[in-house]
Amino acid sequence: MTGLATRCVLALVATLLLTGCAGGGMSSYRFERDAASLTSLASDGALLADQAAKGRAPSQFVAVHASEVGAEVGDLASVVRSTHSPDEVPAGKVTRLARLAERASGLLEALEHAPNDQALARRTRAALSDIADEAEMLGESA
Repeated sequence: MTGLATRCVLALVATLLLTGCAGGGMSSYRFERDAASLTSLASDGALLADQAAKGRAPSQFVAVHASEVGAEVGDLASVVRSTHSPDEVPAGKVTRLARLAERASGLLEALEHAPNDQALARRTRAALSDIADEAEMLGESA
């Protein structure tokens, strides 16, 4: 097999493996893990926003890190949104978790585009802290 063919096969396998992570049923274990992931990512974003609000982080670092965390949260929102909810986890909880992740992604995107806006960073810090708290409560209630 040529180098190009090998790379194509590897890319196809990776795509199939990654798409296997999305969709499917939302078990209580998976819901707890996804809620914990959102709690962690939102907390990370809140810490970043706190540093930006206090002028303690270079704007380029804030923009890049907000982009990275925002992309992870966006991916999480997409995966959660693509699941179906059996009786194990109420559909309303799954929908709420997806909406929280989407909101966190939007907040981080705004911070990415305005890393020097300290007022925005303060609002983002508070909102992401609230999202982290709510995601943690959702995960504990699963």
